[in-house]
Amino acid sequence: EGELPYAPVLGALRSLGSQVDDAELQAVVASGREELAELIPDGSRTGDRVADPTVGARSQLRLFERLTALLTSAARVRPLVVVIEDFHWADRSTRDFLSFLVRAMRREPISLVISYRSDELQRRHPLRPFVLELERGDGASRVELGPFTYAELREQVTGILEQPPPPSLVGRLLERSEGNPFFAEELLASSPGATEPLASSLRDILLARVEAQSSAVRDVLRIAAVAGRTVDHALLAAVADLSEDDLNAALRDAVEAYLLVSESSIAGYSFRHALVREAIYSDLLAGERRSLHLRLARAIGEQPGFVAAESAVAAELAHHWYAAGELAAALPASVAAGVAAEGLYASSEAWLHYERALEIWDAVDPAPGELRFERLEVLRRAADAALRIGEEDRAIALAQEVIARSDERAEPVQAALAHERLGRYLWMGGHDQDALPAYRRAVELLPEAPPSQERALVLAAEGQVLMLCNRPEESSARCAEALGLARTVGAKAVEAHVLNTMCGNLSTVGDFDRAVTVARQALVIARRLGLVEEMGRSYTNGSDALDEAGRIDESISMARQGIASAREVGAERQWGDSLRGELAGRLLHVGRWTEAE
Repeated sequence: EGELPYAPVLGALRSLGSQVDDAELQAVVASGREELAELIPDGSRTGDRVADPTVGARSQLRLFERLTALLTSAARVRPLVVVIEDFHWADRSTRDFLSFLVRAMRREPISLVISYRSDELQRRHPLRPFVLELERGDGASRVELGPFTYAELREQVTGILEQPPPPSLVGRLLERSEGNPFFAEELLASSPGATEPLASSLRDILLARVEAQSSAVRDVLRIAAVAGRTVDHALLAAVADLSEDDLNAALRDAVEAYLLVSESSIAGYSFRHALVREAIYSDLLAGERRSLHLRLARAIGEQPGFVAAESAVAAELAHHWYAAGELAAALPASVAAGVAAEGLYASSEAWLHYERALEIWDAVDPAPGELRFERLEVLRRAADAALRIGEEDRAIALAQEVIARSDERAEPVQAALAHERLGRYLWMGGHDQDALPAYRRAVELLPEAPPSQERALVLAAEGQVLMLCNRPEESSARCAEALGLARTVGAKAVEAHVLNTMCGNLSTVGDFDRAVTVARQALVIARRLGLVEEMGRSYTNGSDALDEAGRIDESISMARQGIASAREVGAERQWGDSLRGELAGRLLHVGRWTEAE
């Protein structure tokens, strides 16, 4: 908690950035600078980019495309090995990206090495589906690191003691550690002369080396354990009640005792083994934990530079304020962390932050205008994020709460948009028949005059769902009204959306030539505005209509243009691959076998 989304990927990119010259790296990522700005070293900051609830999901997909393009391009310069350790702690966004990367890199000179603790993977652990997916494919190999045998453990202990150990000691270590080399080392450290009884529990084993240190070292380790998996040196200095010389001495002792590892990439430290951090944290009394979380939150609040990644500051603050029991501070920090996560296209993390904010909202009861967003906006954002990660039922419930808290008379536009969102969530959640009444209510709440972009948007959304429900006449009526309004108020994005829906309706009734015309009109607008989703709809629908009209050469040409365009905008897997499949089918149909291959 409090970790930066994509942290393992960010670490790999930092390493890559130091190995590939800047000109080469910039050439690889130039076309995807917007999506990669938060992750590539020295990338410019981006703001809150998520408005449409499905935009974040599509933008994340383009981000994955760009990241994959970066890695594959680097791999073509020299074979690439991407190593992600302790993957059982990875955030959902990182898991989603690596799932994408695995599917995309089958023919690339990239090896992905992932380590995780198998004993962490209980039945409901989120990593289990990822591992099962890898195992079902043909490109992954599992390497089980089994426990040490007697001979292997004896060799390890010989190396530590610099002399052959008594067989009885090796036997006891093997029995107690169950062959785990780390546990064996810690057990040995708790009784270096092999004369004292070995520690009786795992916690005792892990804490034995800690308890052997000075008071100053133990204090520093406790701060580091509460800070997280890594901690900046300056943050330790700000929180620890030690002089600079005493702090440096304590840190050196901790490093030499193999408790901490110096991390040059962040000018800070991490625990040599995460289990030691867990043991130290769990050994703290509740009051000690709250106090240290509070001190860390105050230090980061006063100096955000203590956190290595700017995007992680809000998440760190939200985590520490909440753990310290300071809910009034945790609420705005949680909202800010949600916004920051959205900027990284990390919808899962954004959802969790917004849900945390909603959880503590009543306890804080902020005054109107006190926070960046009011409760309704946080509910909307939480619903959008839930939808993007496939939590349709939760998105529906949140949207219904938005509607329940909305005042239709005082703010009919916002109420109408809330009903439109609910309709979309219901549709995407498979509740087709419930979706249409929600859209209908949205239209009813918006007056016909004066013309408005909101009414055009709602009509267009209802028109699309009616088209997908195979009700072309009703859909066409809605689209006609939406198109007129969009052109009146200058809503070009809505116009492109409506034209693509009209293309579908016209194809359904067999008017393929007109369908092609409106698809091309939509494409002109979509390309001009950079509407990636509408570009995909235009190429796909237009190519299909040309095929149905018997204009096969034009259909093939439009599909090829779409494939090239998908490559340009980072949407090859979003809609480029489906176009490639359709193109292959058409080439086969006309006997152009070589091109189809």
